[in-house]
Amino acid sequence: PDGLNHWGGKNGVLIIEDGEWWRMITPIFLHAGIFHLVGNVQVQLDMGAFFEKEWGSLNWLIIYITSAIGGSILSTISKPDIVSVGSSGAVCGLFGAKMTEVFLRCCEPNDTLQERAARAVRRAECGGVLCSVVLVGLMSFIPFGESSQTFHV
Repeated sequence: PDGLNHWGGKNGVLIIEDGEWWRMITPIFLHAGIFHLVGNVQVQLDMGAFFEKEWGSLNWLIIYITSAIGGSILSTISKPDIVSVGSSGAVCGLFGAKMTEVFLRCCEPNDTLQERAARAVRRAECGGVLCSVVLVGLMSFIPFGESSQTFHV
């Protein structure tokens, strides 16, 4: 944890008492080991690239950064005494945004053949995202040193 703290890991005490707000962003660039890094990069290359193509780079970046900071804020509030790192909050935010998109589009009409095909694609996307969320949730139970499962919420 000292090394992660030195490099900018999320440290609630330093964020709140010393005003080191930049620690809300830097944890997404740090990981607690090779398995943690490879897991996050794999999900980002697979699903993140797909979402970026679908939503556009700017929308993807806004969702990614907002989710990362939101995960850091939630982790700081719930576990201020733990130094944590990783991009899981940002990745889970992408999944949450996709699930929101799918659920909102379920209310659209499906009268034409094209609309029915779009609904079938959204169902498949929903299944893929739910599967990914379950996998990320299961990965939360693998210890990465002083990592915080709060990011995954």
